[in-house]
Amino acid sequence: ADDVRRVLDLADAWRHRAPTLALWWSAWDSCMRLPGGAPARLGRDAGYFLFDGSAARARAARGAERRRYLVLSAVHHVVFDPRSPVFHALRPIARRITPGSAVARFLAAVERAIKGPIVGCELCGACRLPDTFYVCPETCPKGLANGPCGGSTDNVCEAGDRECVHALVYRLARAAGRVDRLERDVIPGAREPRGRSSWLEHFTDRSSTTVERTCA
Repeated sequence: ADDVRRVLDLADAWRHRAPTLALWWSAWDSCMRLPGGAPARLGRDAGYFLFDGSAARARAARGAERRRYLVLSAVHHVVFDPRSPVFHALRPIARRITPGSAVARFLAAVERAIKGPIVGCELCGACRLPDTFYVCPETCPKGLANGPCGGSTDNVCEAGDRECVHALVYRLARAAGRVDRLERDVIPGAREPRGRSSWLEHFTDRSSTTVERTCA
């Protein structure tokens, strides 16, 4: 318990020292320097990279994976894009629904019934599918949205029963020509309590927002 408390205190202290993402990156860059100022090399000299710069050896997305991505992307742009007429029509209706009400719970049940079979939705209440190329990050045993944890072996999750979901995210990002988003975007985690309709959160502007890294 004392160790956990010390870690939390240290994290809180750094939160005040570096309140913005830019300051976090600046602090990290400063820490990863040798006494002479040169960048520290964290990898071994004889290390290797899984992919080269062009990702030429990466496996391409399967036809079914690409089709699902294209269909879900089209649905998002028609219904959930803030610039779409459908979004503007549904927004005032959503704002009249009280969170936690019977209507809100019914909407959550409908959302899970639709999205569960398609993407494995677990009703986190903070849908980030557009940011993860329509691969639900909640299907990762650790719920990671910003890339793999490094615990996979031969592309099999350390949970032992599935492919790492971020391999699929990468394949789809590459197929869409948007690998840059994986390097740039910082996707927020799902907040408690869970079991809420992310549709309702989205239409009422209560959902978390993906941000861009401002420095490297």
